[in-house]
Amino acid sequence: MSRQSDRLRSTAPSASLSRRGLLLAGLGAPLVAGGLSGCGGKARDGRIRFGHSAAAVAASAAQDAGLFARHGLDVEFVQIQSGPSAVAATVGGALDFTFGDFLGWAAALCNGFEAQLIAPANDTGNLVLLGRPGLAYNSPADLIGRRVGVSPAPVFSLAVRLWLQQQGVDPSKVNLTLVGPGAENALKRGDIDALLTFDPVSYRAVSQLGATRIAGDPTQAVMPHGAARACYYANADFLAARPDAVERMAAALREGGALFAAAAQVDKARITGPYIGQTVAQMEQELPGLIQAYDHTPPQLAGFDIAANQAWVDIAARDGALPRRIDIAPFVYKTAIIPAAAA
Repeated sequence: MSRQSDRLRSTAPSASLSRRGLLLAGLGAPLVAGGLSGCGGKARDGRIRFGHSAAAVAASAAQDAGLFARHGLDVEFVQIQSGPSAVAATVGGALDFTFGDFLGWAAALCNGFEAQLIAPANDTGNLVLLGRPGLAYNSPADLIGRRVGVSPAPVFSLAVRLWLQQQGVDPSKVNLTLVGPGAENALKRGDIDALLTFDPVSYRAVSQLGATRIAGDPTQAVMPHGAARACYYANADFLAARPDAVERMAAALREGGALFAAAAQVDKARITGPYIGQTVAQMEQELPGLIQAYDHTPPQLAGFDIAANQAWVDIAARDGALPRRIDIAPFVYKTAIIPAAAA
């Protein structure tokens, strides 16, 4: 696994995403592996550019099984961060469709950008809250005055704040810190006291760096039942030009999700996309036992629940994680509503 230095991005993260910030986050070349060219919303030579990250397991399974090709699609995977950057790159036309954080998409809509949600990706996850070595922790109140590392995707900081409130702790008394790859090293050094993360980071932190699991996934405690953490989105111009391709992509994603959900651990490890440039099999060399222990993000097989997700958007707007309330229904394409059983 990569041991590149961690990036502590802020000790007081912004609660919402600005219009300018979305563009800078999504279209800045350093955030996209290999860079992107030909921005303009139309795929070159029929090829469809997809913003991919390791958690996009349905897309990974669809590509692995040849489902995109079976549906007559030529899909190019472009590695990109799955937070606001992925959504911004799609609304800006650098990508034709992408996997990305649901609240990042909602923030883009609030700021006047448009991308159509074409399929849900996951409504549950594999997050865990880790404590640094030696941290005295008995309850969430022990996090008061501490630094808790969270990923830049809006769902993470919002979930922690709501979870703290639920546990009777004033979130303003806990320092949420945006972190990047390598944050487990910051946890070991004591630069942060706790870290909200997922496998393979959590496996390495616990098995090799002395971290301890202090709480489960806060999103499960605070999100409305059926609300999505991440989804797949299409560039509006691409959808208008090639609606048939979008429908075939959505079908391939549903089929890929079902395949991944039924796969054995060793096959899930093979299918899952790279994390910081390494496959799960490569990471197994440094982290023995990872393949069997890996808690994979499960794909959402049910259709997109507009009511549950609107409730989640409303919660985020009241919290300040979104700049305002927005009605998401006009931006949800028909393919998102179809459950896997209809594929």
